[in-house]
Amino acid sequence: LLEKEVRPHLFPPAGCDLAEYQASIMERFANPWLKDTALRICSDGVAKMQKFIFPSIEIALKKGTPFERLAFCVA
Repeated sequence: LLEKEVRPHLFPPAGCDLAEYQASIMERFANPWLKDTALRICSDGVAKMQKFIFPSIEIALKKGTPFERLAFCVA
């Protein structure tokens, strides 16, 4: 999702390597010591969709780029 449907539309600040940042995110998520609950992550999901998912879908529709994974988040 991040690599194929979101990252192509991001404008990183100077000196930020999005591929490296993505790798660091995946590394953190893979850490078994980071305990988090699905309930906390999903709390206020509607607000998160309005802030992150819907704008990304809108950009993809305007640019004609893939958004299947983003649409799955909504489904």
